[in-house]
Amino acid sequence: MLLETLSIRVLDGLLVMIRFAPLFFSSSMTPMARMPQLAKVSMMVSFSILIVTILPAENDWFNVSLLEFLLVAANELFIGVMLLFGFIAAQSAIMTMGRMIEMQIGFGAAGIINPSTSQSESVIGTLLTMVSVFLMFLLMVDHSLITSLFTSFIVTPVGNLLYPDALSVMVPNLAAQFILALLLVLPVSLGLLCLDLVIGYLAKTMPQMNIYFVSLPLKIGVGLVVFSLVAPTMINVFKRIFGTLNDYWLNFVGV
Repeated sequence: MLLETLSIRVLDGLLVMIRFAPLFFSSSMTPMARMPQLAKVSMMVSFSILIVTILPAENDWFNVSLLEFLLVAANELFIGVMLLFGFIAAQSAIMTMGRMIEMQIGFGAAGIINPSTSQSESVIGTLLTMVSVFLMFLLMVDHSLITSLFTSFIVTPVGNLLYPDALSVMVPNLAAQFILALLLVLPVSLGLLCLDLVIGYLAKTMPQMNIYFVSLPLKIGVGLVVFSLVAPTMINVFKRIFGTLNDYWLNFVGV
């Protein structure tokens, strides 16, 4: 009897790890993306053991066929991927708006290589993403996200299907994250737009001047100065981005 109970709990732990796997092993800019693989595995196993220990056993996997167990595992993987979507939406919104500012400032030709994806990424977008990860731990948002993860196992236990309207929260979350990311860079974008209008006026009144070589360092300097001036106000926007991510996780599992 004890051996059977332990076997069931081991299978429960395996399914919990399957739900966690996309969050820990995704190549996107999640807080765990740049951690060593050994640290990721250790954290995932530790969280899984903790959840299995706290939550009661509700499934008898010995009376389930292999196909049914594989379907349950696929369902847990799907839930993990949809939870990961919250991080991807926030990252994509921040990277897109960072690329927009980068083009306005004049860093469009610059880029950094992400070794995990071997692709060029926006300099300012990557900076904003790293700042968001730093603020996530500084503001202790990670505590709320961990609580939401534990809540997902209470509302949608291992082996249970999602509620029917779970996918309906994806598009509103994506739209909200892009709107918040736009608010993040809007002051810098408007400042550079005003500078572009002035440069355009100078180009018309003094066509003999090579306005490109004059405006490029000016736009870089003004853009960085404006960016540094509005940086303290970005904290509130980052808080709203984290809040939207947390709300998406809770709404997705049906809280």
